[in-house]
Amino acid sequence: MWKYNLNISFVNQFFKAGYSQARYSPTLQQIQYASNSYAWQNNAFKPIETQTYYAKIFKTVQRQRFEFALTHTEVNNYVYYLDTAKLDNHWREQIIVKQDRAKGFNITSFDVFADFNIGNKFFINNQVRYSMSAGDVNYRSYRVPTVYASSLIYYQLRFKKDLGLQIGVDIHHRSAYKADAYSVALQQFVVQNNFVAKAYTVVDAFINLKVKSATVWVKGSQINQYFGPQVYFVTPYYPGMKMAFHFGVNWPFFN
Repeated sequence: MWKYNLNISFVNQFFKAGYSQARYSPTLQQIQYASNSYAWQNNAFKPIETQTYYAKIFKTVQRQRFEFALTHTEVNNYVYYLDTAKLDNHWREQIIVKQDRAKGFNITSFDVFADFNIGNKFFINNQVRYSMSAGDVNYRSYRVPTVYASSLIYYQLRFKKDLGLQIGVDIHHRSAYKADAYSVALQQFVVQNNFVAKAYTVVDAFINLKVKSATVWVKGSQINQYFGPQVYFVTPYYPGMKMAFHFGVNWPFFN
């Protein structure tokens, strides 16, 4: 099977719009596979086709930057792994490979970016994304959180030309959704209907110290663990990282 990619865009000082189209074959594992756990042969699978339309408006006002983006993606003949097992006392994954041939799926997302620079010392970088897709969530072949938001907040100081300090927090939030499960047997993520990954917010704190070309950093991951739920799940039955501290040095050996 042959494949192609087509990209068209228009850009000016405040606006960007574009269209992209692609056609590609399913993976070899999706077409033909055999192991102790699973076996299938799907020679009748058609090429996957995608179309994406997007538009962005951006503006910078006195070092404050704003961007609004709208993206719409349509996918036909999408191939995915589906766990058909029911959740009961004897639950065990039962995975098949399917192709959306009837009407495919579409996802529309709206993004807002707002970056603030206050006195060239205090910085706030924000992003909020709202995504929606048609149809019953239990029958969607591709799933994403409805709401995703992130915020990077930090204070920056420069004592001298070669000495700088950053102190801040990095915040990420996503809404609840039926996240794809991970199959160890296939080493693939699969669509499932038995588990809802609840909404959760992760807060990381960091300190960066720059001395000439060297940077020393300390980071506390998931510091909000003791102020809310102790465990969150990034995918069914795989909990996210608990609170931990990391440190390191980045020192390129050149002037």
